[in-house]
Amino acid sequence: MTIVIDFESNKAGELFILGYRHQDEFQQIILDGRLEGLTQHEPYILNYMAPSDAAKMIVKKAKNLGVSVAGYTMVDKTILEDQLGNADFDYVNLHSIAKKWINKNFYREFRDQEDPPDWSLKSVSEFFGYPAERDYARGQTTARINSIINGLKAKKGIYTNLTRVQKTKATKLLKHNEFDVNAASLILQVQKTSRDPQSVISAMREQAQK
Repeated sequence: MTIVIDFESNKAGELFILGYRHQDEFQQIILDGRLEGLTQHEPYILNYMAPSDAAKMIVKKAKNLGVSVAGYTMVDKTILEDQLGNADFDYVNLHSIAKKWINKNFYREFRDQEDPPDWSLKSVSEFFGYPAERDYARGQTTARINSIINGLKAKKGIYTNLTRVQKTKATKLLKHNEFDVNAASLILQVQKTSRDPQSVISAMREQAQK
């Protein structure tokens, strides 16, 4: 029942996109007015909201449903707090959950994948049998965002007037955010299950191959 969130931001603290999932509901919100043209990007159904309004919406939704908000690491919690001030809400750090569960049940197997271990969401989700697509391009998100912003500025904010390359970057950006939300949601499934850990991992990997 937890609401899983992922903000796309840069080192300067600018916020661009919020993706969130609650059960089968997945939504993405544009947070920067310079990217508002992406709301025209079909088949995506995107809305624009100011970051503070989006943060209020998430926390209000969580409280109304009586559930927690979750993200991978504490970064997303810090962003919510920065936008809301002293708002009180329950937050789940999925990075800590994943690390504890893997170290308890698959200490050596995870390190056989890479040692010292890479605790990024991409690496953990790959271990769970949910690998990112080749265009995930970890570390290139900010460059993609800047390219899209520049393109929309040159085209007066009209998405359909972007170049093919810029439209492709927009799609990859949204896919990147969606992957992060879905991968983080996967960790919740691992946390809540009472099944044998090996059978959980095996089932996830089999499902990923279908």
